[in-house]
Amino acid sequence: MKSVDPRHFYVYAYLRSNDSANGPKYSPYYIGKGKNLRAFRRSGREIKPPADHSFIVMIQEGITEKQAFSLEKYCIALYGRISKGTGILRNLTDGGEGASGANRSQETRSKLAEANRGKRLGEANSFFGKKHSEETRQRQSEAKRGAKHPQWGKPRTQEQKEKASIANQKYRYMFVSPSGKVYTVENLTGFAKEQNLHQSGLWQVVSGKRKHHKGWTGRILEHLQ
Repeated sequence: MKSVDPRHFYVYAYLRSNDSANGPKYSPYYIGKGKNLRAFRRSGREIKPPADHSFIVMIQEGITEKQAFSLEKYCIALYGRISKGTGILRNLTDGGEGASGANRSQETRSKLAEANRGKRLGEANSFFGKKHSEETRQRQSEAKRGAKHPQWGKPRTQEQKEKASIANQKYRYMFVSPSGKVYTVENLTGFAKEQNLHQSGLWQVVSGKRKHHKGWTGRILEHLQ
């Protein structure tokens, strides 16, 4: 009997499409774990996905449910929750709870809805309108610089950091192949795969860190709003 590969889960983020009191544009407002089309479904959700699916990003795909729960908890702790006054996420829990297919009772959903009804953005976030001390800002900066992957306990590589940065940016690019053919693209990840190139290599080219990648040159045409 053929075994089923358990590595079909992923962890995703919903990004803000505009600046808000809780976070700037492109910052995450929700972190979740799922499989199949979970990240894109609207029905039965306390927090709805963005109407524009370009503001839904995959943090990591092709992992087991246990790994997904662990990564979800890590990301929620990293960005913090508005309801706890620790950060910018609208998540109602710290993540990692329950099993796939588990449903909250109607009573639980009603309590969650009631708890959040009528709250203004500033009231929901205890950081709103406050200034952090230099020591606090330094600690937060150091914590993010030294963030480790929850599965292996190793610091993130430069390539992983660049991929995370690219995922949160929306640009239109122009690339010129070694043969002189010109391409205008918006999906850097898809274009890199299509041309058998490295995404991080192309990003270094358009960001001015290197002159070419495998003979390809390019530049950023515009920042998409």
